[in-house]
Amino acid sequence: MSSDPAAPAIPWLERRIWALDAARGYVSTLFGVFVLSATRGAVVAVFFLALGVYLMADGVVDLLLSWRAARGSGQERARWLTGLVSVTAGIGAIVAHESFVFFLIIAFGIRSIIQGGAEIWRSVSSLWRRQRRPVGAGEPFLWLGGLGRVALGVAIIAVSPLIFVALLLYLGVYLIVDGLVAINDAALKRGQRGVGYISPAPIAPHDAAVPLVDPERPGALRALAFVRRGGANGLGHAAWAFEWSNGWFNAGSVENPSGAPFAPVERMGMWTAHTLEPVATMMRQETPYDEFKVMFVEEPRFADAWRAVVWVSRMPYSVQRRNCADSAYDVLRTYGAEALRDTAQKSVPNDWYDAIPGPSYRIADHAAIPIRPHRVAGSIERRVRDLPLAISPRALAQAPPWRASGGRAWYEIRMRLELVNEEALQAAGVALKRMKRLAQRDRGQPGAEAGARTTRRSGAHKAWP
Repeated sequence: MSSDPAAPAIPWLERRIWALDAARGYVSTLFGVFVLSATRGAVVAVFFLALGVYLMADGVVDLLLSWRAARGSGQERARWLTGLVSVTAGIGAIVAHESFVFFLIIAFGIRSIIQGGAEIWRSVSSLWRRQRRPVGAGEPFLWLGGLGRVALGVAIIAVSPLIFVALLLYLGVYLIVDGLVAINDAALKRGQRGVGYISPAPIAPHDAAVPLVDPERPGALRALAFVRRGGANGLGHAAWAFEWSNGWFNAGSVENPSGAPFAPVERMGMWTAHTLEPVATMMRQETPYDEFKVMFVEEPRFADAWRAVVWVSRMPYSVQRRNCADSAYDVLRTYGAEALRDTAQKSVPNDWYDAIPGPSYRIADHAAIPIRPHRVAGSIERRVRDLPLAISPRALAQAPPWRASGGRAWYEIRMRLELVNEEALQAAGVALKRMKRLAQRDRGQPGAEAGARTTRRSGAHKAWP
């Protein structure tokens, strides 16, 4: 804690952010040990009870939304059907247990066979069409990938009981490793307690220039993600800004000033503005933001992004699925920023922000970003630099495609599994590199000690590249 009496107090949870990592680490490790040591029946019962409740709750939400909306539309009929499938699957997961997962594995195998067959057919048919029209460079060779998909599907169906056991082993090992890493992260962060959040993202030097253009894509426009590190008692708070073709930006966020886990639209504190100075706009909020990252978008979708802003303004706040990071992600991804981590994988605002590639610019060091003066009318630039917006009830709103349909639980499960596989591969890569360096050191090879030191994701700031 700073001794300066004028310095703002750091929230209790932010000063002890290590406690969250420790709690997650112990829970993950204990559950991993349970998965590996308990009888398979007990593990299956616990796991699928939780999965069934999750799917049923998500399905009920889809059914209620479909019932309240225009049930005659095709989209709402699809949502209603998806909700019904989720509820049925949830009941099946609770009642049937292993039969349910075997069904999913076999369904995945059949899906792989169908996709492979379709690719083989496209490849063969492309040979017939060669004389009629140009054929894509990869189409004649699709049969190779299609054959692989068919073989994979057949193998999955043939060894489905073994796959289920392998999945349980994989899950148990992953949970233990993930838990131990989180406990170690907590120990590292505890040594820095009292100083607030320690970002694992690379921090730009105070004299580094905020980029105006991407040298490889000079016509690309910018999308900005902002973070307030101390928001939500140390979990963080996120905001967005995206660049229009005239050099102005749209900026905004859902502040949720009450701090409640749920808030109606009229109390969730959503704001948006058109501005020439998005950093200054963020600093003028009741609680200023701390850092921002810059992404370049080659084909920005201005109209879609604005309709997503309108849609965000009409969605009640929820700590899960509809928090500030979800809103920033929906707007920026709709705009065309592809470098974002899905909030189904990183829902905590600080974690979501840190997962965005590239350096983070501290607002204390970079109070402004360069604008494109040739695109901005000079008289307007001199008179007005910030236009707070009140969204009209008649403004057209459009939900992003990943939010418009039902079955969000299935989407989140798939995203989490992708994250598990990605983190497992990264951990295996780091372990192999360390083993290689140890082997080189044991053999006395020169330069083994000079290998790049692997920086832990929760350690001190990374060096500027």
